[in-house]
Amino acid sequence: MSTSTMKNRIGVGVAALLTLALAGCTTVPAPDDAGDEEPTQFVACLKAAGVDAKISDQGYVVVRIASESVDGELSIGSGSDDGAESPLLMMGEADGSSWVAAQSSAYFGDDPDTQDAYAACEREHPDFVQPEYDPEDDPAVREQQERQRAAALEFARCARDEGFAWVADPDAASGAIALPAELTEAEFRAVLTACWSEDDPGLAWSSPADELGFDWQAVLLDVMGGGGSFSVTQGEE
Repeated sequence: MSTSTMKNRIGVGVAALLTLALAGCTTVPAPDDAGDEEPTQFVACLKAAGVDAKISDQGYVVVRIASESVDGELSIGSGSDDGAESPLLMMGEADGSSWVAAQSSAYFGDDPDTQDAYAACEREHPDFVQPEYDPEDDPAVREQQERQRAAALEFARCARDEGFAWVADPDAASGAIALPAELTEAEFRAVLTACWSEDDPGLAWSSPADELGFDWQAVLLDVMGGGGSFSVTQGEE
């Protein structure tokens, strides 16, 4: 996830990234090894260096980031797509703060002070590793996925009822609505205006590998007015 994407008000998930909109108090169970001393010592090291850090409910060491709030969202990713620069978790809290769990200091390339402090703590605590966590095994994640798939199906049916025949039912596996390569900005804006709801739990969209002829994510942001959330699955080459 790029820094510019991270700073968007909404959460943008790429590939394996799953987005959970937290209503009230949704807690993902922490991994079994979350009570080990290494995470606690690593957090203490970061704090001593002036970095605001803590252990999340999922057992990750998370660092507060200087970005706009992600409005109570929790995004969990495999981190396998972009190497060390891909976050394992991003979350927003009710107080407006935003936090990230990084795989390594490489993630903080745009924040030299945090990167230096994180790297120093990595050297001081070479045995520290972020926990392994499979969101697919979490009932809360599965429930949210079902809500997202249901919302995507409702959107697709609304779109066809409104005359947008190109909108097919969402992919059975990912729950994403496919955007055809020939889609125009006017068509996309029109279907969003007709069928997008502020109450949706975060629709997933699948874009062509070669991308479209316009910035469709910017159109989404514009129509949503800076609220809501969505996730993105890149199409195959």
